[in-house]
Amino acid sequence: SLDLSPVQIAPLEKLTCRRAIVLRNLPVLREMPTLKTINGEPASQYLDAVEAAPWPKEAEVPE
Repeated sequence: SLDLSPVQIAPLEKLTCRRAIVLRNLPVLREMPTLKTINGEPASQYLDAVEAAPWPKEAEVPE
């Protein structure tokens, strides 16, 4: 799985990645103050949606 913690302090504004990566990195992504969009949606809205409906289930998240 991809660990995004090394880029947590980078001034990223946009992120495009698979939902499974977002799911595995929710705490890291929530702590990125400059992050404005994820996959073309407002970052906070996208993170809330992933947290509310974490598909696929953790056991099904591809590595």
